[in-house]
Amino acid sequence: MFEALSAESGNVTLRRRIILALREVFLIVVAVLIAIGLESLWQDHQDRGEERELLEALHEEMEANSVELQRWINLHEMVRSSAANLLETVRAVSPGTEVPVPDTLISDIIRTPTYQPQLSVLETALSSGSIGLLRNVTLRRDLDGWSRGLEEAQEEERKGLQFVESHLIPHLLVTVDLEAAQESLVEFAAAHSAGRPAPPRSGATSVLRTGSLLPNLLARRIFFAGFAMAELRVLQTSMDRIIEGIEEELR
Repeated sequence: MFEALSAESGNVTLRRRIILALREVFLIVVAVLIAIGLESLWQDHQDRGEERELLEALHEEMEANSVELQRWINLHEMVRSSAANLLETVRAVSPGTEVPVPDTLISDIIRTPTYQPQLSVLETALSSGSIGLLRNVTLRRDLDGWSRGLEEAQEEERKGLQFVESHLIPHLLVTVDLEAAQESLVEFAAAHSAGRPAPPRSGATSVLRTGSLLPNLLARRIFFAGFAMAELRVLQTSMDRIIEGIEEELR
């Protein structure tokens, strides 16, 4: 009987030990889960703070680039409009005719605007992967797409630059005195880069000797300027959508 009582007491003790052990395991598991949850909450809190900082930096960068982009669109429009005006003048006379042309008009058509935005925040976010902090998938996609769209627009501007340097300027060098036009171009570029208003347009003219090749060159100049302007306008529309999306996220 004593042995039976001892065995029963031993079983009770064993069960208690098992229960205590299971309780300890349970408490440890709960503590680990709570710790993981708290760490996750803290990490999420940090991520949200970093996300907001990134959004604010992107907004500031995009706002500044939007203003600058509009200036470049206006420049391409000026080039296109000036080339169209000169083409109209040239087509109104016979090839070989000498016509007075405003120096500013010549300087406009040899102008080669190239949009170079400041994108340190966006480029860093894309290259480092921190763009993943943005929870808005559409916004992330738009930012990545805008970067690719910029490359396409810049490629169109480079095509216009190559055309001007390889075809238009060599032709104008033998048909008009480019010195005054180049001086006007330098003055305008200096004012533009400094963010100052364009200098008053001079009324000085130079004599242009028309030829059968010039109308074609001017038509191509209109095409290159117009196409680059169209690409930049698409870029502007995309940028406006991105800015609106960022502002929505910051509310």
